[in-house]
Amino acid sequence: VRKLREGDPVYVGERVRAGGEAEAVLRTDDAGVVAIRPNTEFVAERFAAEDKPGDGFTVRLLTGSLRVISGWIGQTNKAGQNIVTPSATIGIRGTDHEPYVPSPELAKQSANPEGTYDKVNRGGTTLKVGENKVDIDPGQVGFARNPPKVKERALLTILLPVLLDKVPSFYVPGEFDTELDRYS
Repeated sequence: VRKLREGDPVYVGERVRAGGEAEAVLRTDDAGVVAIRPNTEFVAERFAAEDKPGDGFTVRLLTGSLRVISGWIGQTNKAGQNIVTPSATIGIRGTDHEPYVPSPELAKQSANPEGTYDKVNRGGTTLKVGENKVDIDPGQVGFARNPPKVKERALLTILLPVLLDKVPSFYVPGEFDTELDRYS
């Protein structure tokens, strides 16, 4: 366990946790940005930025929220940049977006179902659950419900990713959003 300080690298395989009041911004070697929101935990599973066809970036978001502004990998190898969550995979189509996996407590408090949310600010993403997917464009929020603890045939249809009618209340601007808006 180490406490990150300004200028510290984050390595592939490391688990990053932000406390209840903590926020940080990480820059990637492909000129991208990952803003970490409070109460977030993720693992950088893969990162290769060598100007080769196999370049890619995969983050496993366990809980909480990130704001991800993709770098040149998101432009040159869209299939190679993904956010993986407990209920879905978010494919990035060159974008500024905010994946969110609220804790069970936050989901209950905000009267939203547990699962994966993704709000697109610019560009686009694709929210995938198995072979089912939904494209998310700027101003939209996609959602994929967590799978039930017990598999029941009648519940299969609720696992399809969908677009929501409105942005959930737990999406609030972060400390660095004004700067990130200019960067995006």
